[in-house]
Amino acid sequence: MSLNGTHLAVAEAARVRVRALHPGIRVVVLEGRGARRPRREPSEIVSGSGRSIRRLRTVDTSYRRLVASDADLLADFLINGSWPFHGPAALDRDTIRQRVFDGFYDGDESRTFWIVEGGERVGLIRLFDLADVPEGGTPLFDLRVDSAYRGRGLGGQALVWLTGYLFTEFPDLQRIEGTTRKDNRAMRRTFLSCGYAKEAHYRDAWPGEQGHVHDAVGYAILRRDRLSGVTTPPDWNDET
Repeated sequence: MSLNGTHLAVAEAARVRVRALHPGIRVVVLEGRGARRPRREPSEIVSGSGRSIRRLRTVDTSYRRLVASDADLLADFLINGSWPFHGPAALDRDTIRQRVFDGFYDGDESRTFWIVEGGERVGLIRLFDLADVPEGGTPLFDLRVDSAYRGRGLGGQALVWLTGYLFTEFPDLQRIEGTTRKDNRAMRRTFLSCGYAKEAHYRDAWPGEQGHVHDAVGYAILRRDRLSGVTTPPDWNDET
């Protein structure tokens, strides 16, 4: 997972878009205020590697586009949350608000969504480097789940959703990348279980607290792997 942020598109009329974004999964995107909550609907994810089957439920989980009026809510979420794997930088409220209005979180370069469960904002997805996609670029993302809701599969469900969203919104997109700290074992397992393959290991690349530096690990998913359901990892022993 990488850090970053937004310009805000305000939806005037609340509308619900239901899309089949992944084999076996249906998700609901809420845009604007007043949109009705989704009905409960079971789903499952089959690991692209074929190693495991991970069962998740959408159960009142939706993805709502961030709008400019969410600036204070976003500041509360980022300032009051615990983010041990997102680097040492702590933003103040004014900086977050200014970033919202400057388009750091939602615009040509990025789009941000709340993860909403039972009407509560329980997580955040920021997609960025989107302006590079038409030129063959690869988008990245920042995925955060509130500490009170971790360990319930929301991260994996959100990763499946954002993967389907990006491949649907950008028909020519061929790959999506994500990076996390080496010691973020939960996120690394989530990448693998959702069909992403490890592609890189960066030594001393992720700044931490008190000047400590961590290794970082890069993962990616290919459109062709997602369509075939088979993950094709790189050959790590091709130097011989």
